[in-house]
Amino acid sequence: ITSSSHNENEWSNESSAVFNVSGGNHYHWRFTQLSNDKAVSTDTVTNGAISTSITAEGNWYLHVLAHNESDIALGEATYGPVRFDNTAPAIDVIYGYESIAQETAITAGEWTDYDTPYFKWPKPESAAPIVGYAVKFATTGSVPLAVTQSTTVYKSPAVAEGGSRYFKVKAKDDAGNWSEVVDFEYKLRIPGPAPEISTMDINEGTRIEGGEVAGVSPDIILAVIFEDNMDEESVVGEVYLKAVRNREGQVISETIPANIIYIDSEKKVTVKPSQELDKNFTYRLIVSENARNATGNATGKNYIQQFRTEMDHTLRNVVVAADEKTKVEFEANAVTKDGYATVVDYTEDIPSGEPTDKFNYPIDGTAREFDLYDTSDNQFVENFSKPVVISIPYTDDDKDGIVDGSEPQVKVKTLNIYYLAPAGWEKVEGSVIDTKEQVVYAQVEHFSVYALMGASDYKIKDAYGYPVPWRPNDNNSNTGTVGQGIIFEKLPSECDIRIYTVTGKLVKEINHTDGTDSEIWQPVENESEQKVVSGVYVYYIENEKGHKSGKLIIIR
Repeated sequence: ITSSSHNENEWSNESSAVFNVSGGNHYHWRFTQLSNDKAVSTDTVTNGAISTSITAEGNWYLHVLAHNESDIALGEATYGPVRFDNTAPAIDVIYGYESIAQETAITAGEWTDYDTPYFKWPKPESAAPIVGYAVKFATTGSVPLAVTQSTTVYKSPAVAEGGSRYFKVKAKDDAGNWSEVVDFEYKLRIPGPAPEISTMDINEGTRIEGGEVAGVSPDIILAVIFEDNMDEESVVGEVYLKAVRNREGQVISETIPANIIYIDSEKKVTVKPSQELDKNFTYRLIVSENARNATGNATGKNYIQQFRTEMDHTLRNVVVAADEKTKVEFEANAVTKDGYATVVDYTEDIPSGEPTDKFNYPIDGTAREFDLYDTSDNQFVENFSKPVVISIPYTDDDKDGIVDGSEPQVKVKTLNIYYLAPAGWEKVEGSVIDTKEQVVYAQVEHFSVYALMGASDYKIKDAYGYPVPWRPNDNNSNTGTVGQGIIFEKLPSECDIRIYTVTGKLVKEINHTDGTDSEIWQPVENESEQKVVSGVYVYYIENEKGHKSGKLIIIR
């Protein structure tokens, strides 16, 4: 018995078996996995050529019974075993270590500083014995179709260049079956400078205060260009788009689904949102501090480009400036076409206010320029057809009712919004002061330069002096002390305070000019700088709009 397809005692993955039998006239045969089986005269007959299929893994035997022309049995013969295995072996995993010492594991796909990696893998189970492995450790390329080693370990020489390399291995068994290729991504970091971004610009809209870009089309495709070639996996995973403010000006935090692609030849990442962005939403394109270049060095800081999309003029829209306090609120159809609004600090020469009122001047840091642009970035001016409200902030951190930093000191309650007309500042009627949020808001008819300005406070009817009586030496702070003196409260911005004896003799005159609500008479002395003696006195507070009087009692 001979075979052109299988040798005895050798493994094969060929399921079609071909045999040739000689020495007789005709033959009965059977092909089984039993070594002690025998062919009988009722088995399949042939004149010498046998073709059959192997249907299961393991050892197979061809049993033949030969007959002559007279159908007399001449003898028996067996061919085998024929060893069959057509299942590919499988390598389950590759382990990486810092060196042959195997003290520190290296994780596939993660950056490492170890440059002499050591790889190992478990020997796969297989019916046919494993005869060896084909391996390759390189940045690119396929595993060779030839056994290169018999062991299940690979020690790399020192790697000189940073970046990604792939250790690939596949196993071959004695039947000729190859396993699938299993790979391990090894990423060596070579210490070096942090990669930087060349450009993160958005080439449409208008760049405004704080670096925000306003008026971006909702179908924009964003791009980031780096100075270095980057690691694709880390860049794609560390670049993202977030919505941070909605159309109503409310703060939100929502990651926007997007198709993010890295183009290595251009050192560029493109970010295409999965659907059009919402109108008048504020977004942030973010490259995180963990984005790495091709040699594993991270940016080390977050890069952020903020932008705001165009408004749909048929909807209500709120625009919030970079200071988070200045706002514009557009009712639906307040303007006649889509576009966007910008709000920036006005830094040109600012005209003064009413010369006859020293408290009527633009408060430092409150002048804002409000502008409108269409979707082609052309500025347009129109009076609003529906209500538009602007809000401008002030500061009063100590909540003393005086605008912080104002000089002369301006009372919060006198603030109003003014706009810059050709002839100077014009008051916007209907300004409302929100002391909780520390903003002043008003409905406006058009955009211009707006600012907060104060004014003299003439109200005098609530002014008073205390304590009454003033007893500085009774060890009771409620009745005053020498150091505290006598205090006048709820004063107008400017006034004259005169203290008289009950007979009408002038004791003391105080000119209140600093704009605050209070004035202190201390030390409690007369015009001749002599202590005012115990007695009953009359105070008289007067300004150009009115006067107020009251009684003081001094008990030394």
